[in-house]
Amino acid sequence: MPAELHKSVRETEKVSFFKGYRSKTSGKEKEVDVKLTADLITFAFLKRYERVFLFTGDADFLQALFAIKKFHSKKKTYLLCMENKLMYQGLFHFKTYVISFRNKLIIRERFKSLNKVFINKEAVIAKAK
Repeated sequence: MPAELHKSVRETEKVSFFKGYRSKTSGKEKEVDVKLTADLITFAFLKRYERVFLFTGDADFLQALFAIKKFHSKKKTYLLCMENKLMYQGLFHFKTYVISFRNKLIIRERFKSLNKVFINKEAVIAKAK
């Protein structure tokens, strides 16, 4: 499934990819978060987008999103999160779509910015085969 998603997204117009590198000592991915943060802010100031969809549960991006919101309030920012990787702070400030492969969410529905997207897991697996 991730390979199909990756291929589909790569073929989408106006989507760019940045490949960081792996640390030789820890094996962790490096530079990707910093590059994404810099691109979010830079592209907002250069007016390269009107809206952005950020697929993450990582709250490290919040300060970049707040800066964009402060200086470019007309930019629309949407968060996409898996239900087990929510950016809870983001729920208070940005319209958020929570993606679930089950028929119900584990999170309560008390956030008015929260939207649910249910994906039929069996259909995705069948299509990937």
